[in-house]
Amino acid sequence: MIRRADTEKKVSPGRSTSVDKPGVQRDLLAIKELRVLGFSDHEAKVYLSLLANSPATGYEISGFSGLPRANVYATLEGLKNRGTVQLVVGKPKRYVPVPAEVVTARIRSRVEANADRLLNLLKSYQKPAHVDYVWHIEGVDELRAEIAALIRAAKSHVGIRARDAVIKSFEGDLRHATNKGASVVMVVFGTLDLGFGHVFTHNIQGMTPIGDVENTIVVTVDYEHALVASLVENVGAETRNQAFVSVVNTVIRHDVYLSEIFRRLGPVVDRTFGPALLSLRRILLPHSVIAELQNKLAKTGRLGRKGPPPSRRSGAD
Repeated sequence: MIRRADTEKKVSPGRSTSVDKPGVQRDLLAIKELRVLGFSDHEAKVYLSLLANSPATGYEISGFSGLPRANVYATLEGLKNRGTVQLVVGKPKRYVPVPAEVVTARIRSRVEANADRLLNLLKSYQKPAHVDYVWHIEGVDELRAEIAALIRAAKSHVGIRARDAVIKSFEGDLRHATNKGASVVMVVFGTLDLGFGHVFTHNIQGMTPIGDVENTIVVTVDYEHALVASLVENVGAETRNQAFVSVVNTVIRHDVYLSEIFRRLGPVVDRTFGPALLSLRRILLPHSVIAELQNKLAKTGRLGRKGPPPSRRSGAD
């Protein structure tokens, strides 16, 4: 414990002074903090002794700090060189501490300068910012867990496109997102009514799905995170890459547009572009896919309806 000259009491031989427990705890805490700032234990004890008792000789500081005199003089010299104590002119040699405010200000300035240099050095090790990876996910359980976590993390928006049974299986997660205030948009292959969110049917008459699209799931969250997966192979990709996310958002958005257009203007669109947009799809899709679509339309008796060829001029979706 650091002793103060003005609080010392003479004690009869054989009797010990009582220990000032709060004072001991304060000294231990101060020494610990000074140690963090680069002081040795001896330096901390000498400096604290001078703050409590100054000016003081090396002999007196030894008594106040409990350190051997030889150690005190060597420590004083080191503190003097670093600008933490000053020597008072006169004999015997006495020392005073540099005020705590000055010492801490110097330390703060030095630490901040060191931190700035360290930050610049550490930045040189970092990989370039905004590197957005595409993560591969494989396995039924892994996909389900990742999709559920993605939906539950949504803050403002969830878009999802999948079969009705698949979306139904994530009802709890979607409701959680809704309860947090997120807008939930669902494009459904089939029929679904969860009692919340915005539901758009994909496989109405004009939007005849082809290929394996009904066995996929597409999820986008907050316009910055997306996942696409095959429910046949149980593999998927997840990313924050903005180009990828933008494409996924566009897919869902255009499905919504088409759903509403066909729901309200289906016969007009059929007469203009043929059943299921056949004349447009012939331009955009492989022959094998067109053959599949024609077979589906033939089975439903819709293939006989023909529309004019599509315009060749370019334009937005």
